[in-house]
Amino acid sequence: MKRKLTKTECIMNALNRGKKVTALSAWKMCSTFTLSEIIRNLRKRYGMNIKTEWATENGIRFAVYSLAGRK
Repeated sequence: MKRKLTKTECIMNALNRGKKVTALSAWKMCSTFTLSEIIRNLRKRYGMNIKTEWATENGIRFAVYSLAGRK
């Protein structure tokens, strides 16, 4: 039987594939509300170089995460 990915692994895989991850995309991909905690964990435990950009849409400010060095 195949093991289900953890939410951390799901976000890590998305970043490694070059995707930009927002709270909404994390919810759709991995059913997680704790994206900022997962990003902190990936930076601290796995040493991933994740950059944070801030975006505003309809007056709402949110973070967009991606791996540094990727476009």
